[in-house]
Amino acid sequence: MKNSDPVYNILRKTIDRRLVVTDRGAVAVELAFTLLFLFLFVMFYIALTCIFIGHQRLSFTSFAAARVCAVRNVGGGLATARAIESDFRPHIRNINDHVCEVKLDKTIDIPFDFAKVFHRGLSPYDISSTTTLQLEGSKGGDNDS
Repeated sequence: MKNSDPVYNILRKTIDRRLVVTDRGAVAVELAFTLLFLFLFVMFYIALTCIFIGHQRLSFTSFAAARVCAVRNVGGGLATARAIESDFRPHIRNINDHVCEVKLDKTIDIPFDFAKVFHRGLSPYDISSTTTLQLEGSKGGDNDS
């Protein structure tokens, strides 16, 4: 049985509206915390990707420089390394004829000081790659026919 009194109906709607509890505030707070951790995860992933790509590029650079150094000379190895990667500290040593050791060091700047996760120190992260390459001589090798 419904009450036909209009004043009662208006008051009842007002009271019903006040009794309804919404989760809008809780959802907004949960979203803020989730977005914060998601943002930190994405930045950490980007930092790891920068380190991985930098190390792979430096490894290829040291291999190419060691190959040219063993075939030609130290200057050619350094020029090859500079053509591939420009920002590194070289340590190239020609051990003897057709044997060359190339060590390249590079510093990667990591945003938001993520370097403390990897090692103690400042925000730049140091990577290095060493390649020793020995080429067979043109005469007297195992593969000569």
